[in-house]
Amino acid sequence: MLERDIIKLYFERNQEAIAETLKKYKSYLYTIAHNILKNDEDSEECVNDTLLKAWDSIPPNNPNSLISYLSRITRNGALSKLKKEGAQKRADNNFTLPLFELSEIVSDKGSLESEVEAKMLSKEISNFLYSILPRNRAMFVLRYFCCYSLEDIAEKFGVSQNSVAVSLSRIRLKLKEHLTERGFEV
Repeated sequence: MLERDIIKLYFERNQEAIAETLKKYKSYLYTIAHNILKNDEDSEECVNDTLLKAWDSIPPNNPNSLISYLSRITRNGALSKLKKEGAQKRADNNFTLPLFELSEIVSDKGSLESEVEAKMLSKEISNFLYSILPRNRAMFVLRYFCCYSLEDIAEKFGVSQNSVAVSLSRIRLKLKEHLTERGFEV
């Protein structure tokens, strides 16, 4: 079933929307949650929470991309659960390292004092991602949004971990230059 058809089911308040969402996206959403939580039960619960939040928020929200909408809900839910349960002890470098890598470029150094500036930064990062090669964009999103390990990304693209690490390093450098050129303090 196509995304737009699933969204239509949500708008019709048809419970088949949940079944179709699970059929199409469960494994992807579970992977996002599991990359952060490192726990099967918590990851399943996070996916279920995502479905409930989607049901409660569509309508009035009408996402352009259902997978992006669901991914964001899942990631935010997993991060909240991690924070709430003090699970920092459970988190390994697969989660903390990507955030550390990005903190070198985008960290709160007093320059992002308002929500408006944060939204501008978010939009500029999005613009940057659409300006790079799709393969590089996919690597960046898998690493820094979905928290995939270098090993998993390398396997997905059929390259070495070193190749992925070098590519991500170059992307971060280009992102830093991009943001600096646009007046962001990085």
